[in-house]
Amino acid sequence: MTSLMHLPSHAFSKNGFNTIEARAGTHVPLGRSDDLSEIDKAQLNLLYSCTGYPSCHKAFGMESLKISNSQITASSYKRYYEPHQARLHMTASASGNGAWCAGQSYQQGEWLQVDLGGRKTITGIATQGKVDWFINAWTTNLEVWSSLDQYTWHQAFNGQLITTNFDMNSAQYNQAPASFTARYVRFEPKYWYNEICLRVEIYGCDA
Repeated sequence: MTSLMHLPSHAFSKNGFNTIEARAGTHVPLGRSDDLSEIDKAQLNLLYSCTGYPSCHKAFGMESLKISNSQITASSYKRYYEPHQARLHMTASASGNGAWCAGQSYQQGEWLQVDLGGRKTITGIATQGKVDWFINAWTTNLEVWSSLDQYTWHQAFNGQLITTNFDMNSAQYNQAPASFTARYVRFEPKYWYNEICLRVEIYGCDA
């Protein structure tokens, strides 16, 4: 939302009041008028295949399938909503319904975990909910945990409870206040709408 390509909150206003606001609230800044954000730079360099800019905001491969199904696990799951369905922008297909959903949606402690295959520097995450013919669902707040060995875990994002989604299909990006190093990244939903469901991507670079 701080992209140079995003209109600021007061764009085209004739009276100084906001004409556009983030769904998360009026406190969220929109648009940049002075320079490119780090995400702008990373996406432009990716688009034009530029290699001279050392970006640390690259997608690790949930959406692109570079991360394999076996690298994605969870505390529990519903049939047709297995962990490997938790890929950003994934949709329903013959292999499943296009999101991970926990086996129980009324208890704390459920989690989705991604093995990045080695030590990585993490700079941000993106999340979505699930689209369903009958019950739409999404996670509204979650914690992110990191580990190098699956035994010792640390809460990332400065220990903050992260605000994630407001509907089933909008991708919500959250940049980490400080980058962190991890091989395993765990998403632990704390609050949700209807059911605990997630689609995710993780961003960063090699450590």
